[in-house]
Amino acid sequence: AAVPYGPAKFAMLWFPIATFVSLGLEHSVANMFFLPAACLLGAPHTAMDALSLNLIPCLAGNMAGAVVFAFGQAVISSSNAKQHAG
Repeated sequence: AAVPYGPAKFAMLWFPIATFVSLGLEHSVANMFFLPAACLLGAPHTAMDALSLNLIPCLAGNMAGAVVFAFGQAVISSSNAKQHAG
């Protein structure tokens, strides 16, 4: 059932993401959630700081990891297919 109250919706979004980040798991979506909240609470950083020091490195790492894992999977799959074909 959908929650009709704004504060309940906020809590249902905030606590799972807060738990995700408090466990030490980095993710660009979680970062984009907490960095604006920190700005609203008076953190001494700018949007450019958040972008250049956090979001861009996080996104670059996600992309590099995706490329490495996708390429690695393709290499493993093609080598297995060659072994089974011949």
